[in-house]
Order: sequence, then C-alpha cells, then structure tokens
Amino acid sequence: MRWTKGKMEPGLDGYNICELDAAHAAQVGDVLVPAFVELLPAKDGKIVDAIAKILALAASDSTDFLLHDHEIDHLVTILEGSHSADHCTRMTVYCHPDHVTAPDLWRVLSVGPPIARPQNTATSYQGKPVQPPPNRISADPIVAVIDDGIGFLNARFRKTKGKTRIEAMWIMGPDQGVGLANPTGGNGVISGRVLTADDIDAMLATGTDEDDLYRDLNDALFPIGMHRATNRAFGHGTHVLDLAAGQDIAAGPAKGRILAVQLPPEAIAATSGRRLEHCILQALRWILHRVTILNQSGQAAAPVIVNLSLGALAGPKDGTGFFESWLRHEITTFQTQARSAGIPLRIVAAYGNGRRDRLVGQRNLDTGGTVNAVWNVLPDDHSASYLELRAPSGTGRKLSVTLTPPGHVPRLTLPTFLTGAQMVTCRKGGTMAAGVFAMPEADHDTLLFALAPTVADLGRAVSEPGPWRISITNNGQQTCNLSVRIRRDDTPAGFRLSGRQSWLDDADGWSWDGETQDWSSPNLASAVTRQGSEVNFSSVANPCVYFVAAGEPDPGVSGGLRPSRYSAEGVPGQSTSPTLLAGGDDGRMLAGRLASGIVTGSHARMAGTSAAAPATVAALAAAVRAGLVLNPAPGGTEPPDSELQSILRDPPAAIRDPRRGAGQVP
Repeated sequence: MRWTKGKMEPGLDGYNICELDAAHAAQVGDVLVPAFVELLPAKDGKIVDAIAKILALAASDSTDFLLHDHEIDHLVTILEGSHSADHCTRMTVYCHPDHVTAPDLWRVLSVGPPIARPQNTATSYQGKPVQPPPNRISADPIVAVIDDGIGFLNARFRKTKGKTRIEAMWIMGPDQGVGLANPTGGNGVISGRVLTADDIDAMLATGTDEDDLYRDLNDALFPIGMHRATNRAFGHGTHVLDLAAGQDIAAGPAKGRILAVQLPPEAIAATSGRRLEHCILQALRWILHRVTILNQSGQAAAPVIVNLSLGALAGPKDGTGFFESWLRHEITTFQTQARSAGIPLRIVAAYGNGRRDRLVGQRNLDTGGTVNAVWNVLPDDHSASYLELRAPSGTGRKLSVTLTPPGHVPRLTLPTFLTGAQMVTCRKGGTMAAGVFAMPEADHDTLLFALAPTVADLGRAVSEPGPWRISITNNGQQTCNLSVRIRRDDTPAGFRLSGRQSWLDDADGWSWDGETQDWSSPNLASAVTRQGSEVNFSSVANPCVYFVAAGEPDPGVSGGLRPSRYSAEGVPGQSTSPTLLAGGDDGRMLAGRLASGIVTGSHARMAGTSAAAPATVAALAAAVRAGLVLNPAPGGTEPPDSELQSILRDPPAAIRDPRRGAGQVP
C-alpha cells in the first residue's frame, strides 16, 4: 500500500468519498445522493426560473433527479407568491453523484450518504400550495418526535382504544429503499412510507396484535437481515415519545396531536451522526410542512414542539457548521414565510452524553512546538472511523502533519494542511484503507482523517487496529489553537455489533476523579478534555432551541438534581451551555427513567439526555395548555426567561451554569 494524492469531485467532501467507496465495495449498484442546496437567483434577483426548471425536472421521467412530495409543495407555494419578491430557498434533491453540481440552478451546501436508486419513481404529483394559518395561537400544541423505534400503535399514543393521536408518521426506509411508497396525494417520499392517522386507525381496527402488525409492516419495508426496530421490546423513540406525550386512555380520551419520523436503521446504526444529520434535517422539513397543513384548518394556529434526542459530536461547534446553519435557516424560514409565520416553533434537543468518552482534544501549540495525539482504534470494528483536526483559518499553511499508523500502513507526512479539494488516500485491492481530506470551512483549516473498518467486510480494504499517532508541528510565527474531535462509532443497544468506539489517549494526562474514584480525569497537561463534548449544533444560539442536560437526584438538596456524570460539558466562551437541567436518571444506582416499551403495557428504562429532553417537552407542552403563549418569533439567542419561568423549579439563573443551564425542570 502507498499514499496517493488526488482531488475530490466538485460538490463532494471527504465523507462522501468514503461513503461512495463503501457503497462500491458492497456492490450496492447505481446510487443517488441527497444534495442539500440553495437555489440561485437569476440576474433580476428572483428564483422563479430556477424553481420552474426544478419542477420540470421533477415531472420528467428522469431517475437522476427526484424530489419528495413535500419539497414539491414547498416550491409550488413559493412560486405562486414569489413573482415580486426575493427568496433564499433551500431544499433537498436526490441526484446522481456526477450531477450534484448545477451552477445555473443551485449552490451545494452539503451532500448526504448515498442510497440505492429507487425502483419505482413514477409520480404524477404536481404539488399543492400551503395557505397561511389562523391569526390566533392555540393552547393545544403539536408534539413531534424524530427518533428510532417508534411504537406508533401503542395505546399511550391514542385518543381512544381505536383512534390514534398520531396525525402522520414517516417511516424512513432503508438505503436500499422501496421507492415511492405513496406516489400521489402529497405523501410521496423517496424511501420509506408515510402513514396517516387513517392508515394507523385501519391497522388498529383489524384487531391484530401490535407485534404482528409491526412484523408485517417491517417485512414489507425492510430487506431480510436489516434491523427492524419495532420488532423488538425496547424502542428509543417509543421511550422518548412516551416521556414527551404519552397518556393513559384508561381515564378517558387523551388529548394532544403527534407527528413522528422514524429514522432509517442505517442512520441509527452509524452513531457517528454523519447519516443522522442529513436524515434529521429532512425529517424536520417534513414535520414543519405537516404542521403548516394541519394548521390550515381550525380556529387557531397550534404551536409545534419538536423533540430531538439524537445528534453527533464532531463539527466546528461555532455556528458555522452545515447542520447549525441549515437548522437556523429552517427556523427563520418557518418564522417568516406567510404559510407558517404565525405558528410558534420550539425544538428541544438532548445536549449529549459524551463527557467521559475521550473524544475531544484541545491544545495551544506554540511556535516551533509539536503536539502528539494518540488515536486508539479497536479491532473487530466493522465501520469506518473519523477524526477531525481543526486550526484557525489561515494557520494550516504553517502546520506540518505526520500520521504514523500501526502495522503495515506506511507513514504519511504533509508539509502543510491540505486545502480545497485535495486528498491523500491509501488503497488496497481497489478500495480505501485510509485517507486524509481537506474540509473547507469558513473559520477553520480542517483535515478529516478517515479509516476503513479494521475487520474485512463487504470486500473492503481494512485499516490497522491500534494507536494511530498524529503529530502536528507549528512552523509559523504565532501560537495557534488546535482541536481534535472524533466522531461517535459505537453500536446502539439492540443493533448487531458493528462499530467499536475509538478514543484519544495521553500517557501522562490523567488525574484522580473524585466522582468515580479512579484515575480517569484529564489533567491540565493533557490534550484530552471533557469540554466540547456536547452535541455538534450546540452553538446554533436560537431562542427557539432548548438544549437539555441530564440530571440525577442530588442527595444534598430535597427534590434537587445534580448533573449526571455523563452529561456533556461545553467549552466556556465558545459553545452554548445547556438551557436547563432535567431528569435523565432516577438515581445513581437506578440509572435511567421508566417509560413504555414498543408494545402496549411493556416498560423499559433509558438513561441520558435523550430522556431529559422529552421530559422538558412534556413540561413545555403542559405550560402551553395551562396558558403560556409562545412567541412565534422571540428575540435574542436563548429562550426568554419568561418562557423558562413557566417550566423551571426556581427563577432562571442570571448566570448560566456550564452544566445546569438556567435551572432545573421539576
């Protein structure tokens, strides 16, 4: 094996190169990729022509360009009202990897992982414009969940025994999707299936056992051997939805409408969050579109509270990352477009559980100095491992990098950071064993280090397990701050073992941890840090977004919570601290919170900020029903104190605690 220089195709980045390489090794065949794009206006400053061309492509028989029905509705709505106004319009298009760039139509912001080209792409759907909502705000909020393993038939999510409260649910299909399962009527999706309330009620009316209904649906949606979350006893999304909106119908009809998106198995299994990010953003667009449709009827606009108990760790975390940027744009668009401007939106996100996982490093590098990072990669890892190395913009040309792999992979020395579309890869047998890629970012010079699995799988080359040593030398005239972030790579509970988490090490970097009574706390000499372990969009800094840390009962304070040991920690002065603290555990010896399993009547425990976030959703929804009126367009960078006051145990703290935020949800 040897290292070879190359260039990435326009519109693609290092992650795309690795993903397409894996798809080629797995012989997936012809693929499409989701391109997240911003439409380009014509010389007159309008985007009417671009929208018309895209709609024409969507209506053609081309299988190189596909749109979800809700994206078509989005364009048609803008087109009918955009003849005299400018718009900054973003959307997701599915296209062939060779056709990602379209300089006359759009600018590419990011490209997601590939999917197999759907077989059934016939659709006659022409789109339907969405009308503005009523002017009055309702006290009956809609709760939406984006998650995995959502037991949508569970009685906890019904109005009555035979009627669901779930208005619609998108079960995202596998990457080897079944095509347009709902080709007409606005429910068409590229992969997976949309279930309406009528569909779910019809399933309940059969009288068939819930587990048999899940099994039949999963047989129709997922290939043999693929993970089927609702065939199991525990579902992460069921647990989350129960904590957020579950109700007991034994006491009478339940209230509160629900929207849900179940993410595809591949997105959940790949805990790096690389697939999650793109799926979550598509799920959010679908939810917000459904909210606008639901609010066209009725006497008042129903607020929507979206629970997001999933996320990634890597990324710049300074507000410039793709996920952060797109999320902010989605919120702003929802607040300003006529079809949704009067609808209050809140997104409640888990702050992260990676405080103790050794996935973050930070070090100031003096002139002439060298810093070493030890990246430990485990054997029997069936998934790729990724590490992102960042330096301030402009300093990369003065930094040299040496990568020393274990085993037989040769050493690589880069005199400066790679830039633009540059990449260096090490291949064996036609597939990539390791690669280093330039990652263009607004405020950083960034390198992506990517390693193939350490065990042979799907005909791919393998990388070596063991310590991969990265040395960076500062040849410039000024001190620069370096950061290292490893993407998550473990295997979620219930999934077949695939990824095994890599981590950073430092031989002299550990001190006594009084909380856990061991030598696991990073000391001041260590590059490894617990700060910066929060979710990667923590710096979105929007008053419509709550970040929730996890707590456990504090034995020293009656009814009080203390941060759970795993609950993430931000970087003071750089990242947003959590908005508040909510229960993620019932005790140090009773980890997690009890909520429903997949099937009605079953129960399970789950710990983490994943459980704390939906508890906050439930508190916020209850406050709205009790009279809290949510501002559709609040100002500032954090949820207003007047809003927090309605759900916190005590008045919001004037100074936000880096692990507790403004206070505790009872």
